[in-house]
Amino acid sequence: MDDTGDGDGDGGDGDGDGEGGDGDGDGECGDGTVDRGEDCDDGGESEACNSDCTAASCGDGVLNMTAGEACDDGDDNSDLDADACRTDCMLPWCGDGVRDAAEECDDGNMDDGDGCSSCVVDYGFDCDPAGDGDGDGDGDGDGDGDGDGD
Repeated sequence: MDDTGDGDGDGGDGDGDGEGGDGDGDGECGDGTVDRGEDCDDGGESEACNSDCTAASCGDGVLNMTAGEACDDGDDNSDLDADACRTDCMLPWCGDGVRDAAEECDDGNMDDGDGCSSCVVDYGFDCDPAGDGDGDGDGDGDGDGDGDGD
C-alpha cells in the first residue's frame, strides 16, 4: 500500500497529474514545479529557464549566464550602437565592426596592417573622425576637407 500523497496510490497530491505538490498553482519560483504564471521552473537558472521562471532567450532582458549570456539589455541590445550589449548577448569586442569608447577604430576584423590593427589606427593611415566615410574629418562627406558639402 502506498502511504504517500493523497491516498489514491499514485503518489500524487490529488490534482490528477500524479505529481507532488498541492496542485493549487501557488508554488514559488525555484521549487522545481511549474506553477501558474511560470513558463518553466528548473529549480534555479538553466540554459532553458531564467531564475525568474521565464523561458530563457537572448534579448529577453534577463541575464542568464548559464545559457552563455555575458549581457542582456533586452530591446536595447544592438549591433550598431557603441558600447551596447550585442544582439547575441555578448559584450562589445574589438573586431565586431562597431567603434566603442575605448577603440580608435574597429573595421570588423582582426587583420593587422590594414589601417586598423587591434582597434588602433595603424601609423600612416588616416582615420575618419567625422564618421562620414570620406576620411577628411570635416563631416560633410564630400572628401575635400572644406566642410561645405560641395
